[in-house]
Amino acid sequence: MRAVLVRANSLSSLLIRARLWENWSHAAVLLPNGEVIDATFKAGGVRRRKLSDVLAHASAFKVINLPVADEAAAMAFLHQQLGKPYDWRSIIGWATSDRDWRDDSSWFCFELVAAAAEAGGIDAWHDLKRVSGWQLEQASK
Repeated sequence: MRAVLVRANSLSSLLIRARLWENWSHAAVLLPNGEVIDATFKAGGVRRRKLSDVLAHASAFKVINLPVADEAAAMAFLHQQLGKPYDWRSIIGWATSDRDWRDDSSWFCFELVAAAAEAGGIDAWHDLKRVSGWQLEQASK
């Protein structure tokens, strides 16, 4: 499964990176047809869109490979999440670290990618209270 990590020069991107001590402010799963599935607050949640739309305002991006054992299961999970809302509680969770990021009623972008990778067989985040782009990068190595 391939994921795209993105950063931009926008205020929201800078705030996310500053709070997480992070190089990346957004993540999406890259589909074979060049589209992505991601979760954003601007669109209100999980959606499918063109990779070019994701990269339109990016100042940098990186494609990583998350070595899932069952890519079909990861993709099926992602498609089941389409239409779910953005996880605004994740913003509060950054401060308190007291939340279950696996609550599949809503998603923050990094959490959606990690949950899809877990559905595909990666067990890299079982003890974490939050997931970041750095942790996604580590799982790709």
